[in-house]
Amino acid sequence: MPPRVIIISKYELSGKYVVDMLDKAGIKAELLIASRIGIAPKRIKKITELIKKFDIIHLISGNQRIKLLVWLRLLGKKTINHWIGTDVLKLLENTNSCLLARITDKLIDIQFAKLPKLVAELKTARIKADYLPTVPQINHQLSVTYKQGVLIYIPWDRVDFHRGSELLELAKMFPDINFHIIDNEGKGLPSLPNVYYHGWVNNMDEVWKNISILVRFPKHDALSFMVLEALARGKRVIWNQHLPHCSYIREIEDIPQELKKLLAKKMPNIEGRKFILSEFDPKKIGEKYVKIYNSMGTSRV
Repeated sequence: MPPRVIIISKYELSGKYVVDMLDKAGIKAELLIASRIGIAPKRIKKITELIKKFDIIHLISGNQRIKLLVWLRLLGKKTINHWIGTDVLKLLENTNSCLLARITDKLIDIQFAKLPKLVAELKTARIKADYLPTVPQINHQLSVTYKQGVLIYIPWDRVDFHRGSELLELAKMFPDINFHIIDNEGKGLPSLPNVYYHGWVNNMDEVWKNISILVRFPKHDALSFMVLEALARGKRVIWNQHLPHCSYIREIEDIPQELKKLLAKKMPNIEGRKFILSEFDPKKIGEKYVKIYNSMGTSRV
């Protein structure tokens, strides 16, 4: 009988992607959002009864609370902790967080990070983690028509972190190209005739039809789901992280030159699409998860 697994995730979308991968690999896992684990006696009793049904607790997003990990250990559960990006940045910025993470590391059976870069960063904090990606469903079709345009993710509450004001200068440099900004309605940002602010978008299909290039340049990043989806859709990507078939740019000042080069191609990124569909297939990666779970066995009690 395969181990019974529950995913506890800080972010619903990240947890859902793991549940979907496992489903494709033949394991039915349950998802619990971390914020729903409260301290009220009735809630603790209810969550405890739920947790007891599972052998392995897979935690998505690092910097786990020590009380949660002690509680899971007392219940005899095997635990996996999965670092996903911003959690590593917050860890490295705070000495006390590093110390606490090294303490809680002793309460965790396996640590993973979803990008090799994060593995290296955790190592500087003396936390050993192995690389294991989480990926969305990426079996997207190529657009029937090819339309030039640029997509930039500038969330309204993290404009500076995503270098929003600097990236919007690109719209002034390329006035004949439309720039589509998501998760931002443009408040406090420049109003330009070739810039379209979409706010929060539930269905990105229409946006993807109008762009050929994704530009992503945050101050810290992991394995961006948006980058994976862009490549799967045959889009070109300018990014400050290394990934095959993306244009790696280290300095933001070098983006205009690379953008001009990519705009001249006027054709889908077919090789990038092939790479993503082969190397980041959710079913294949889900099967890696299943092997890991099987190697861990069942609960301690």
